Amino acid sequence: SNATLNATQGLTVSGGAHLRAINNSTVTADVLVGSKGVLDIAGDSTVNGDITVSGGVLQYESGCLRVEGTLTLDGACSFDVSNIKKEGLYTLMIYDGLVGNIDQLEVVYGSSVRTQAELISTDSGLMLSIEGFSRVLNWRSGATGTWQNDGVTTWNYDSTTSTYADGDAVSFTGGGTV
Repeated sequence: SNATLNATQGLTVSGGAHLRAINNSTVTADVLVGSKGVLDIAGDSTVNGDITVSGGVLQYESGCLRVEGTLTLDGACSFDVSNIKKEGLYTLMIYDGLVGNIDQLEVVYGSSVRTQAELISTDSGLMLSIEGFSRVLNWRSGATGTWQNDGVTTWNYDSTTSTYADGDAVSFTGGGTV
């Protein structure tokens, strides 16, 4: 963290290479994320220059990447957000301009997202809205001891009575009939 990388000729990240932007780090260069390259956003950081993603991967862990220049999306690219584990609205990047269309970004999210993950482009940034994470539910046998998934509250999630929904993982403890 608190590191600065200066590259007068620009940086190319491709062929399986990773550039990891961590807390309070600064990259002073134009960055090209080419085929099989990964730009990993792992904390609030800044790129003083343009970023071009051309067949590469943007990977989000935490924080926000400030691009003091233009974000260019060129061809098929992906944005891996599988490290996000909570519902919410996340600001992933702030930039001075966007060339290309966010529809070119394939959103890759983990199997824990049950309903929706949507990239949102604004005039100055890229945000992500996530709704519907699966949960790990603990079954409580209840009065009948029979497992039910038809809206009854024989489940606990974070010590709160809950109902089962498709996509939830379950844990069976105690007696009863399954």
